[in-house]
Amino acid sequence: MLLCVEETRELRGCVDVPGSKSYTHRALFTASLGKKSRIRNPLVSSDTLATRKACEALGAEITERGNSWIVEGVDGIIDFREEVIDVGNSGTTLRFITPLAALSDKWIKITGDSSIRERPMKPLLDSLREQAEIESNGGFPPLRLRNKGGSLDGKTRIRGDVSSQYISALLLAAPLRGLEINLEGELKSRPYVDLTLEVMEKAGIKVDRMDGGFYVGRQSYSGLDYRVPGDYSSAANILAPCSFIDSDVELRNLYRDRQGDRRMIDILREMGVPLKQGEDYVKVRKAESLDAVEFDASDTPDIVLPLVAVACFAQGKSVFRNTGHLRFKESDRLEACNEFRKLGASVEVLRGDIEVKGPMKAQPADMRGFHDHRVVMALASAALNTAGGVSRIDSADMLNVSFPNYLGVMKSLGARMWMEE
Repeated sequence: MLLCVEETRELRGCVDVPGSKSYTHRALFTASLGKKSRIRNPLVSSDTLATRKACEALGAEITERGNSWIVEGVDGIIDFREEVIDVGNSGTTLRFITPLAALSDKWIKITGDSSIRERPMKPLLDSLREQAEIESNGGFPPLRLRNKGGSLDGKTRIRGDVSSQYISALLLAAPLRGLEINLEGELKSRPYVDLTLEVMEKAGIKVDRMDGGFYVGRQSYSGLDYRVPGDYSSAANILAPCSFIDSDVELRNLYRDRQGDRRMIDILREMGVPLKQGEDYVKVRKAESLDAVEFDASDTPDIVLPLVAVACFAQGKSVFRNTGHLRFKESDRLEACNEFRKLGASVEVLRGDIEVKGPMKAQPADMRGFHDHRVVMALASAALNTAGGVSRIDSADMLNVSFPNYLGVMKSLGARMWMEE
């Protein structure tokens, strides 16, 4: 599918931001490992549905009731109902289900689409080798795991500088047996680990932070009654075009929570964008003048691409540092940054940094979406500010991964967008 984008002169209105993908994944796993729970306002997308399916394979029973999911969990008992788990395109599901498969008495196969089969898993697999028998394709999916007959209790070491999802995955499984997790190197994307700890705490789990790691004693997950807040990662792709197109937009369901991508608000303010944040909303208008910015992306990789789109229209050179881990997302997002050049942007990827010199006079272009939802939305943001003509971005079907109603939301604000096959 192609996302077609035309020049848009103004954005006006009030929209509800969809539930957080990160929180929905974590709430589903914690609820599935515990007793009876209710998850309110979950994000329903291809990624979160992959996690729901994986949790059902684990043994949880999940039903819909209004805008909630009711979860009958396994109460800490690992007895998979299915021996093959297809995670589709969801890297989070892949990482989170793997340590649980390592607790199974029977072989569990974990596979996914072509993108998943390119997602590195070696650091996480290495951390499980003392407890599990593991088969993989050189550290990549498909995977097969089963418990060696022991348990996960004890100690393990894992790199912290590749993916925070490895650490979150170990943390989610740790209460079932008890585990000390020692980190090697700097922990990247720390806010995502904080989200995991937050949801685990709401399910009654105590995690002790140590110098260089975590200790989790053997415990039982309790039930949850949890409301999923709005997703700042998705909101970033609404805020971005509002910063350089005449706008008056209110985004609802955005709370002052622990999502690292809340930094989008601070960075846009630094760039000159007028924003007002309440308890559960953010209002945004176009900046009179956009200033360049320097930004360390170590902890918040998912807002880099929408910020690159904004930087294309800012005065001066913006620099995004410590972006190397963007190579290991749904696509190589550093390579994907080069697509902005087709619109006329001056974008350079230098080692682990991205440099953007603005402002550009954007012209319509045909661009690759790299089968990556965040790439598609970021390119679409910039394409809204082109001069005449139509831009086309492939991989538009991938919007279902995190923001299924992105097109409807943007059109409701006045964006000139549509789909073509």
